[in-house]
Amino acid sequence: MASPSTGSAGEVLQLTSAAKVEFQFRERMTKQDSKPKTICDRLQELGYAREKHIRLYGEKLRLVSNPIPDGEGFSIDGVTGASGEVRRIRLPLSLVLTLKKELTRAA
Repeated sequence: MASPSTGSAGEVLQLTSAAKVEFQFRERMTKQDSKPKTICDRLQELGYAREKHIRLYGEKLRLVSNPIPDGEGFSIDGVTGASGEVRRIRLPLSLVLTLKKELTRAA
């Protein structure tokens, strides 16, 4: 069964049930895909951004990347002060979970 929907130019489109399911799936996936981006943006606002200097896990780091999704958490690349080598370090999971809770409350 098809139902009317408004197109981009205001014309009425007829969507089949399969098209509706696909549209809802894409809409849901887009929302899910935006969550890591939103968390990365929020982490940058908190100071985990390229060219910032931070202390994490007892090491001084000069960040050379912005946060990136890494499995269940997020990581960041930084140059260690002591050795000068680039390391990928996972951000504290407690921080990530707190940001995820904030997003859930805001939605």
